[in-house]
Amino acid sequence: MIDDRTATPVGPTLVVDEGGPGVGVVQDLRKDLGVNFFRYYLVLGTAKSEKKAPWRYSIARTVMFQQLYAAFANDRIHIDPKLKLATTLLKELRSLRPETNLETGEVKVTHREGTHDDLAICIAATNWWANRPRNVVRAVNDERTLRKLMGASR
Repeated sequence: MIDDRTATPVGPTLVVDEGGPGVGVVQDLRKDLGVNFFRYYLVLGTAKSEKKAPWRYSIARTVMFQQLYAAFANDRIHIDPKLKLATTLLKELRSLRPETNLETGEVKVTHREGTHDDLAICIAATNWWANRPRNVVRAVNDERTLRKLMGASR
């Protein structure tokens, strides 16, 4: 992968769902790999994503899937039918449904009984990660760059 702004190589980012296997399994994976990686766990409701620790986030499952639906609706994501698991992924996505709690009005996205949603969660989490808001701070530490940013010709 190449950063389109700097044209420099960018290594892949590993993002792991720690809610399924559990925190202990993810900690063992981190130790075995010898590198840190980003972890997330899904929560109910419609709260915004929260950074809980430098490498750990919570994501509202409903919001994550709403973002995925928007990405498909806006043609930002396409599933290549030649992919080995494309049929399985499409089946999982089609089995998702919103479920409303009549007492609380809370909506959650679930999968039909007897079906899985692991691939759907994977693509939804990838979409969330790629499109999350970032607080980017750019430091200007030389006069030449400062002049350029300010519109000076020299």
